[in-house]
Order: sequence, then C-alpha cells, then structure tokens
Amino acid sequence: MKREAEAGAMTGSGGPTSPHKRYRQGDDELRLLIPSKVAGSIIGKGGQNITKLRSQ
Repeated sequence: MKREAEAGAMTGSGGPTSPHKRYRQGDDELRLLIPSKVAGSIIGKGGQNITKLRSQ
C-alpha cells in the first residue's frame, strides 16, 4: 500500500529521509491524511486554498 510505504520513509525522530525532498532549516511540515471525498473542498477551486496556506 502506498500509505504504508510513505510511513516507512520517516525516521524515528520524525524527519524525512528522502533525498528528493527540499528541507530548509526551521521550516515546519504538516501532513494530514484525509478522505478523498473531502479532498476537493480542502484544496479549493483551482487550488486557491492551498495557495493561500502556502503564502501565509
């Protein structure tokens, strides 16, 4: 399963181990698993909710 593989990519300290991820010192990352039924309403039309969150 994909989610199990993603969970395996985290170390015991909670940090990502993938060399492909960009990580800047002091940046925080939050990952949420949501039902696909509500993903569209969270993302917003044209991704405007995500864009707004990233700019804050």
